[in-house]
Amino acid sequence: LKPGTEYGVGVTAVKNERESLPATTNAATDLDPPRDFKEVRSTETSLTVSWQKPQAKVSGYRLTYMPRDGQAEEVEIPSSATTYVLSNLIAGMNYTLTLAAERGHKRSRPISLSASTGGWAPIRTYPNTCQILQPV
Repeated sequence: LKPGTEYGVGVTAVKNERESLPATTNAATDLDPPRDFKEVRSTETSLTVSWQKPQAKVSGYRLTYMPRDGQAEEVEIPSSATTYVLSNLIAGMNYTLTLAAERGHKRSRPISLSASTGGWAPIRTYPNTCQILQPV
């Protein structure tokens, strides 16, 4: 079966030479996730990621990214894309990124990776009134 495809299924009971009316239903397979999700470039404030398209026809992708000590953010990406640049990120920060394919209300299983921006990471010190920069 192909990912992200709706199929019609019919079942008929047969006994001797008699056949029942068919019982039918439609069922769809799940969307397959994008493949080969990887970081292709990193700067102090940006990460560029790439992936290969899934087999299923999709309407787009949802990329979620979260810094090690922050809140998750999401971006919607068109189905034609296979790369994306996340910009305005924190220098020297490790991010967890997840990517899922979407079509309508359906979403594939997400795939994940960890990536870091370059540069100096801010380190908070007691009493949280000053910061010391530390190389990553």
